Amino acid sequence: MQVLLLNNTYEPLKIISWQKAIILFFKQKVDIIEEYENKLLHSERIIFKMPAVVRLNKYVNIRKYQNLRFTKENIFFRDNYCCVYCGKRYQKDQLTLDHVIPLSKGGKKTWNNIVTACNHCNNKKGDQLIDQMGIKLLKKPDAPPTHTYIHFYIKLQTIPHQWKVYLPSTA
Repeated sequence: MQVLLLNNTYEPLKIISWQKAIILFFKQKVDIIEEYENKLLHSERIIFKMPAVVRLNKYVNIRKYQNLRFTKENIFFRDNYCCVYCGKRYQKDQLTLDHVIPLSKGGKKTWNNIVTACNHCNNKKGDQLIDQMGIKLLKKPDAPPTHTYIHFYIKLQTIPHQWKVYLPSTA
C-alpha cells in the first residue's frame, strides 16, 4: 500500500511506502491524517490502521520534490508509450529512446531532446537530424510539469478515496 505524503501546508509532495510512513510517524516527523479502513497493522503490542495520508510536521521546500527523475520509464510514460515519429502505441519492450539531436551532433541527454521511438522509426532515423530525414515530431518533447510524479502515479494506479481531497483537481 502506498501513502500520500503532504507538506505541512497540505500540498502533496510525493507517494511513499506505508513502511516509510510508519517510520516517519514513530520518529514524530509526520501526523497521520487519513487511514485505510480495512487495513490493520499489527505489532507485538499494538494494532492500528494503516496510514493513507500523512502530513509533515515541518515545512519542506517543495522545489526539491517538483522534478520528476529523468528515466527511460518516465520518458515512455510522458510520451504515452507512443512513437513520436509514427504515432503508434507500443508495449514497453518494443520502444527505444531517441535523441532528437543526436549526441554526435551536439545533442544532450535532457527532457527536451529525448523522445520515445519505435525500433523501426529509430533505426530509420539513425544518426540524422529530423530535418535531414524529412520527418516531424508529432509531439514536442518537454520537461514534465510540477507534481508530475503524483500525476504519473495516479494514471497508473487507482486513486484511494482518502487521497482525493488533497490532490489538485487536474490530477
